[in-house]
Amino acid sequence: MAGLREAEAAVRLARRRLNEAMVAAVLAGESVPRVADRTGRDATEVRNVLAAALGQRT
Repeated sequence: MAGLREAEAAVRLARRRLNEAMVAAVLAGESVPRVADRTGRDATEVRNVLAAALGQRT
């Protein structure tokens, strides 16, 4: 059971870091479609991450 908890924690950390990297990329001037393409997400997902991180509504 401890292994499962560790794996879940690792997945949460990876998702958090990916979200942080997406926000940083857009704030650095990279386009949302480019970030979406590089991360395998769609533009709506990237915009939702940005909205959550920056406290805005989509």
